[in-house]
Amino acid sequence: MTPVKKPAIKIAETSGYHSPDSSSSRSSTMQVVSPTILQGTADFPAMDNNDSKINLNVNSSLEVDRILLKMVCKDYHPFGIVEKEGFKRLIQALNPNYKLPTKKTLSNRLLNKYYYEVRSFVIEEINTAQAICITTEGWTSVNNDSFIDITAHFINEENISKSYFLDCVQYAKDNTASNLTTSLQSVFETWDIQNKIVVIVSDNTPNLRNAVRLGCWESIGCFAQKVNVFLQDALGIRNLDENNATPNTIAEIISKVKIIVQYYRNTAQAKKKLMEVAKNIGIAKFKLKQGSPMSWNNTYEMLDQFLKLKECIISSLSMLRDDLLPSQHEWEVIERAMPILKLFYDVTTDICTEKLTLSKTPFYYQFMMNHIMEQDQMYFTEGIPGEISQLICNLKAEFAKLQDPETDMITSEATILDPRFRNLAFKKPENYEWALKHLKGKLISQQSYTFSPKILSIWDDLDLEYALSLPENTTAPGILELEKYMQEEYLPREKDPLEWWEKNKNTYPHLYKYMKIRLCVQASSVPCDQIFARAGHVRDKNRCRLGLSKLNKLLFLHYNM
Repeated sequence: MTPVKKPAIKIAETSGYHSPDSSSSRSSTMQVVSPTILQGTADFPAMDNNDSKINLNVNSSLEVDRILLKMVCKDYHPFGIVEKEGFKRLIQALNPNYKLPTKKTLSNRLLNKYYYEVRSFVIEEINTAQAICITTEGWTSVNNDSFIDITAHFINEENISKSYFLDCVQYAKDNTASNLTTSLQSVFETWDIQNKIVVIVSDNTPNLRNAVRLGCWESIGCFAQKVNVFLQDALGIRNLDENNATPNTIAEIISKVKIIVQYYRNTAQAKKKLMEVAKNIGIAKFKLKQGSPMSWNNTYEMLDQFLKLKECIISSLSMLRDDLLPSQHEWEVIERAMPILKLFYDVTTDICTEKLTLSKTPFYYQFMMNHIMEQDQMYFTEGIPGEISQLICNLKAEFAKLQDPETDMITSEATILDPRFRNLAFKKPENYEWALKHLKGKLISQQSYTFSPKILSIWDDLDLEYALSLPENTTAPGILELEKYMQEEYLPREKDPLEWWEKNKNTYPHLYKYMKIRLCVQASSVPCDQIFARAGHVRDKNRCRLGLSKLNKLLFLHYNM
């Protein structure tokens, strides 16, 4: 029987963050393009029941090696999987003629081969970037080792937003900000991007923020982390446990809910009883969620599910542990709190599930501010539980600590240069006029096109102030473009601003150049956070002895492959 030729198998796929409000494939999504070297195809003949062997040529064998390494990098498998009997039997059944590489070959020769091939591709991509935004944040391994991961974001020549993981730097917790600055500079010099960096987005860790300041890089804090901390503090759940919850607050009730959830998760009998009760009233399978001290979203999801299972929890705890049962008052507090917290959950979910540009942050800020004002007017009446009144007071107090994005120069410029928003995000006319004036000054002075931290100095500030003090040059090309651009129709929110700029780059050449400097800036270091989650899998308890070099290569290939 002549074997039937099957369709080619595509080795690599495009990965990225997909914006929920974007219908374009180009969009403001984070698109990580796989290198050409990894986009090869392998044709495998079909195997009928009478033919148990498939002859592999050298190219086909190399393609399978690529697939195997990609599986290890993408799916967090240990290199030792090639020594597992079950995996060997699987490969033997698929093709007895394919020779599995040894663990040593996979973790050394093959890892290095494809790491350097992908790295070469990323270097070529980054070399085309005019302006780069860096996101960086720290994380700690199971061995209590500390790391900083570094990701680069830019808009390429085709006006597509790109993001690449660059490096994973290990540092001691007692490292000074100066040492961290040196580490960052070393990475930037290795990638030859030290003169392309326009902004570094990082968390609010003092050492890291000080390191960025010492390096003279422009910086902004992670918007997602700021919102997360604001909500944790408003709820009183940062570092919360059953021993430190403030009495008569929603934090005390949340602590009790966590204890009940943990009881169900750790007690087989209780879990079984809960599942039986849920099944009897028609609730499908579910998995109890536990709140996390790191993310307020997890706490919201825990409370939401807890409330949906109210009848099941009351019934099962009444039979097993009635001492754990929430009181009617506590149930009421949870029920009243959820509608208040829902908008914040939607905002933080949106922030973490799309590639967040700076131009959107003023709207998120306004959504939250308006919601707090509405709740403040609605809930200060008689009969409202004290915990709810206190929650609203806390939300007001903690929200007041957040900086209004429209008062930040970088954010304001990004908003103006987003054709979907321009001046719509500004609630205060004076903030808009202030931002527009500074943008005009930069277009005139051309100061904005120099990114090197070694060149930035007090003279740049003086040059900008001088440009602003001069009578407005209404005939300057950049100013004329800006005035015409501000009269354009607004682009629908769901459209891609980069597509608009691709079509209009010849109409607004000066603005187009500056747009690449501002719309490449991320509002959040969430992409780095997602790398940290992956790093936790890569360097888990089964691979805690993984060295920094291999950890770096695995993370690099996982993100960029």
